[in-house]
Amino acid sequence: AAIAMAANFYMSLADGYPIDAAMSEARKAIYGLGNNIEFGTPVLYMRAPDGRIFNVAGKDGGMTEEEKEAASAPKTEVHGDVVGGDAISIGNISGSQGIAIGRGSSAVVNTGPANPTGRLTPFDRVRGMLGGYDDDAREEAEFALKKLEDICAEPDPDTKKLDRWLATLTDVSPDLTSQLISAIKNSGSDYTIALRGKLDAWAADNL
Repeated sequence: AAIAMAANFYMSLADGYPIDAAMSEARKAIYGLGNNIEFGTPVLYMRAPDGRIFNVAGKDGGMTEEEKEAASAPKTEVHGDVVGGDAISIGNISGSQGIAIGRGSSAVVNTGPANPTGRLTPFDRVRGMLGGYDDDAREEAEFALKKLEDICAEPDPDTKKLDRWLATLTDVSPDLTSQLISAIKNSGSDYTIALRGKLDAWAADNL
């Protein structure tokens, strides 16, 4: 159980999961081993109610007026993905736009490059199929689709990451994965030959 927990915890961190979501993935891995007792043991305890780790009050005595003014000016914050409770906030790290997806919501965000043709991407098409799924399944599928969209945009996608997120999407519904692979293969020259080959190999082994 400890090995499964540690492996999946650090693997999820490496894949970009927030630390609390990575812990949830680690617990799922223990539960998947058939261990109905120890999966509830790992607990992540973090305490910083206001988000501040260090108290720096009273340390501005040496600041100039310009520095104080700059420090007190409103700041634009740009965030990536944040998972908390039953909600996933999907943000664009290259800009300042993002949406929050929680129970009862079914919004879509595209953080990839702009689509000058106005055509729906394969990922948009699959997102359009999520309306009939429950909140948890929809959130999990949205997260997997975003990861896959980023991976598939690479010239030579990482096979391990591609396999991981295709499997995650398949856990929600094999039909979603099948539709996504078909849409990518039929999208002309939008995606690389290397990606198409990896998708064919994955589908042959898993669908």
